[in-house]
Amino acid sequence: MSGTFGRDFYGAGLYGRSSPSFPVNVPTQIHVWDVNLNFKAVYQVGSCALISMEFAHGVKGCQDFSLQFAESVDIAKNDRIKINLFNSSQYFYTGVVRTIPIPGSTKKGFEYSGFGFNDYFQRLNTGYLSYASKSIAYILMDVINNVLLLKSPILYSNDRINPPNITITSMIANYGQVNDVFDALVKIANSTGTEYNCGVDKDGYIFFLPRSEDTKVILTVGRSGKYGIQSYEPEDKNEARTKIILLDKDGNYITTLNSTLPNETWEEKVAAPDISNADALLWGMGILADKERTTRSASIEWLIENIDPEVLVADGFIRVISNIPPIKQTTISGVCAGDGLAGDGLAGGMVAPGWITLDDTLAIKQVKYKVNGKKVARSIELGALPLRVENFVNDINQKLTDLKINLGV
Repeated sequence: MSGTFGRDFYGAGLYGRSSPSFPVNVPTQIHVWDVNLNFKAVYQVGSCALISMEFAHGVKGCQDFSLQFAESVDIAKNDRIKINLFNSSQYFYTGVVRTIPIPGSTKKGFEYSGFGFNDYFQRLNTGYLSYASKSIAYILMDVINNVLLLKSPILYSNDRINPPNITITSMIANYGQVNDVFDALVKIANSTGTEYNCGVDKDGYIFFLPRSEDTKVILTVGRSGKYGIQSYEPEDKNEARTKIILLDKDGNYITTLNSTLPNETWEEKVAAPDISNADALLWGMGILADKERTTRSASIEWLIENIDPEVLVADGFIRVISNIPPIKQTTISGVCAGDGLAGDGLAGGMVAPGWITLDDTLAIKQVKYKVNGKKVARSIELGALPLRVENFVNDINQKLTDLKINLGV
């Protein structure tokens, strides 16, 4: 499928056809194309029946979306949409319509909803695929070229594909879903100790990349303004798994993998896909690495700026700073006492003796955007990624060596 359809106000690429332009400071625009990539319409807050909308990003890229209209509009099933906020130079979301209102319904309002393009991972079947001594990159590109690019609107670009250099001894996909193959590759990639994610981004391109190590933004509790949030309530309720009992696809025991983190025992059984035992060990180590993550979580609400808004997706980290003890946050967040390092508010002036400085850097796990009229808010789910122990990779290599000896490989 070609990725070029002209160059204009909306740039080059799959959606690069002619579209009307709009004045700046329009809060929300929804651009719609049909299944043949013919441009259909633009709906914008303040000039049509669009009431509200929600859309979300997760670690696999664009998730679900919902559009609320006061009347029926020309949006059909399988139409493609892109969402723009405040005339940003970038789109915030790309998805496909899956549900439309049923004529004659007495339900209040007209809702159109759907999912990001990674929905095709669940919908498309691989057929029978068999690989021997092939790299993650080879298997990934084989599925992309022979399934996704032929049967879906998903786009491909070299700069969005960067898996680790791991050779898989054997893998069979027996008419499974694309998602199953990609999930297996991600888990094997995660055995390196780095978190990899595979999905479809806000521009409609498939990606297979390590999580960004960048801190995307620094937010201050109790501060008003572009980078201020009124509350911050982190939790430590998730317990890391400490032992993985690894089975092959037929349920036969392979080995037990133990975490090096100091936690109470939490054992879990997992069954590998149709891969060799050596590959299953890497797959299991990727499972263990994932189970060890997210020891802290938090939810924050952050209003979006209306001038050159930042497109925030579920990648990288957010740093949260506060000079306010947690017990005081809700009672003084609206008080102003001058400017300072932490910005406006009580925390922005001189800090009282004995007060503590909170400083959490947490991974962005999910970002939800909610638009109602001219107000746009982000709801962000965060989770910490503990530092990997230095001997993690050495431990994997030793387990591989031991397993090969036991198997007589």
